[in-house]
Amino acid sequence: MNVHFREIRKSDIPEIINEESLWDHSFLIATKHRLLAHYNNPKASSDDLVLLIGYLDSEIIGYMGIMMDHIHIGSEIQKIGWLSTWWLHPNAAGKGIGSAMLKKMYALNNGKIGVSQFTPSAKRVYDKSDNFYYLKKLEGCKVDIKLNLGYLLPEYHKSFKKFAFVFKTFDAIFNSINELKLKLVYIHYKKSLNGLSIDYLSCIDKKTERFLKRKQNRNLTRRDADFFQFIKTYQWIEESPLLEFVKNEKKYAFSGYSKDFNIYLIKIENEKSEIIGFISLLKKEHELKVLQVFYEKEEHLLMTKTIIMHGIAINARTIITYDQNITNELKRLKMARIRFKKKERASMISKIYGEVNYEKYDFQYGDGDCSFA
Repeated sequence: MNVHFREIRKSDIPEIINEESLWDHSFLIATKHRLLAHYNNPKASSDDLVLLIGYLDSEIIGYMGIMMDHIHIGSEIQKIGWLSTWWLHPNAAGKGIGSAMLKKMYALNNGKIGVSQFTPSAKRVYDKSDNFYYLKKLEGCKVDIKLNLGYLLPEYHKSFKKFAFVFKTFDAIFNSINELKLKLVYIHYKKSLNGLSIDYLSCIDKKTERFLKRKQNRNLTRRDADFFQFIKTYQWIEESPLLEFVKNEKKYAFSGYSKDFNIYLIKIENEKSEIIGFISLLKKEHELKVLQVFYEKEEHLLMTKTIIMHGIAINARTIITYDQNITNELKRLKMARIRFKKKERASMISKIYGEVNYEKYDFQYGDGDCSFA
C-alpha cells in the first residue's frame, strides 16, 4: 500500500486553482473561494501549509485543511494552525491512513495545532495520538425563535425526509401565527435601544479597533481590524440562491455554498457616541451564530436584545451563542423564544505549548476556524 501526501502551501494556491484535474475529480479537496480565503489570510506566511492531500498509489483518498492563526499565551504570540477540514474516502477507512495524515500534518506544522470543532470519530483519533489537551469547555445555548421542523427532523433521522414537505407546511402555519408575537417583541425591545446607534460595518474603524483591543486582554486569540476585514471579505461559504444548479455543490464534504449566507459586523454606541458593544454574527440559512461579542460591563442585556432583533429582522429561526451572560438572558427572555436548549462545545490544543491553564483565557464561538464554517 503506497500512501503518500502532497503539501499545498499558501504560495501554491494560484497554481492549484488552475489545476484542472483537481476540479474535475469525483470529489473536491476544497472550493476555490475557500482557497482564496487562505491565500488572503493576514496571519499566514507564504510558506505556511494550507492543505494536505492524501494519495493511495496515484488516487486521491483524502485531505486535511489547516488555517493559520496567532494565539496569545502569557506575553508571547505564537503561531497555531487550526484543523479546518479532515476527510477520508470511505474505501480508505480502517487502514490507518487518517491517523497517518494527522501525524504528517502535526509534524509539518511543528506540533502547533489546534482543533476548534470535531466529530466523535475525529475525537477518537486525537485522543489516541496523545498530542492534545482540551481547552476549557464552552457552555451556551441554541434558541429557536421560530419553528424549524422541516429542517431539524430530516437532519435528525433519514426516515423523516419523505415527510419534509408536511413538516415545512406545519412550520409555515405556526410561524405565520408566531410572527405577530415576534413583531411585538421587536417593538418592545426597540424601546430599550432608544438613544443608541447601531452601525453595520464593512470595515473596522480606528475607534472600534481601540475598543476591541481593550476588551481582549484575556483572549487566547485576539481579533483585530485585519481579522474582521478578512472574514467579511473572504468568506468560506459562497451565497448561492440558485443552489440546486451549482455544479460542484455536492462534491465537497464541507460547507461551500448556501442559499442564504452573510457575516455581520455590528458596532453599538450610546447617546454619548461611546462604544458599548461589538458583535460579529454569521447567518447561514435559518441559523444565526454569535461568533464574537464584546461589551461594557452590565450591557449584556442590550447585546442580547440587539441579537434577537437582528434575528427577527433577517428571518432567522435559530440563534446560537456561547457567551454565558447572553445565554442567561436568552433563557430569561421567554417571550422571544419557542425553545431553549443548552449546548456545550469542546476544543483541543497541542501539548507542544506546554502545561497552560487555559481556564484563565477567554475563548469565543468564532475563535479557531468557526468564524468561517
